[in-house]
Amino acid sequence: MVQQLTAEELGRIRELLEEDAIRKLAVRFTQTMDLNDLDSMIALFTEDARCEFGHYGVWEGREAIHEGFRARAENNGWIPLRVLRANTNHWVELTGATTAVGRRYLLNGASFKAKDEAPINYLGLYDEDYRKVRGDWKIARTSLHFFWPERDVGENFPAPFPPAR
Repeated sequence: MVQQLTAEELGRIRELLEEDAIRKLAVRFTQTMDLNDLDSMIALFTEDARCEFGHYGVWEGREAIHEGFRARAENNGWIPLRVLRANTNHWVELTGATTAVGRRYLLNGASFKAKDEAPINYLGLYDEDYRKVRGDWKIARTSLHFFWPERDVGENFPAPFPPAR
């Protein structure tokens, strides 16, 4: 006999579906960035999004974000998958019906390095805000803190995570 789910269990399933959609958003962001598919990547951001990327700068709004990533892709010779980013330990917390925060680790691999060189460019951590816009989750803010090979973290790091509700 199949037991009916409680209202609380159904609510938790809804939360898990939302969290999974946000995790897929983060994967799409990483994969489109690695492929230099900037038009697809920029669609993953809210119109007023903000990227805080340490020594790479702060970019506000889709146009500035597109330009910032275009300059990085140009610097890398527009070679798809020249850099392979792996994101792990993605913790997502819903903060409202259309808002959430997340934190994930970054392992930034370099496929262009020689066999005797370390294949990792950066170790970092993303702190992010997400917003649901017309039914789709988008990145509203992403802040990348670098830990290796040089420490370059934001002025408010480490902030408590998840933030108090």
